[in-house]
Amino acid sequence: MLNLNTDTSTSLLALQSGVDQLFNQLVRPRLRPFIEDCYKGVSYALDEDGYADAEFQDVVRKRFVRGWDALLEGYRVRRPPFLSPPPFRL
Repeated sequence: MLNLNTDTSTSLLALQSGVDQLFNQLVRPRLRPFIEDCYKGVSYALDEDGYADAEFQDVVRKRFVRGWDALLEGYRVRRPPFLSPPPFRL
């Protein structure tokens, strides 16, 4: 039983290390431009009509979803449709 726990913890450490490297080396450098693009042209001084219009259009959320999908597209694992969806799907 001890050997199984050791193998599991070693595998989890290797997996965590790989995810950390992916994020730190490939995703993190792209986050600042990604966030800036999400909020580009957004006005923070709104009246009632402007607020209702901004809430209806939901531009920031739409840009975020589109940009996040584009950011992670190259790292997705292609799976047959009968398997579970990827864990990073919004």
